[in-house]
Amino acid sequence: MKLAMASNVKHMALYSHDHTRTDKQLIEIEDHCHFVIESANADVELFAAAEG
Repeated sequence: MKLAMASNVKHMALYSHDHTRTDKQLIEIEDHCHFVIESANADVELFAAAEG
């Protein structure tokens, strides 16, 4: 997130290559990233990418 914000990224998709991660874990990671964005008052649209 720090690199994305420093690069003025406007849209960022989160993804995971780790097939053992649960949906709950991915949601926790996404929530944390939203917290980082909001704390920095950054203008980044973050979303979790999904297969299918």
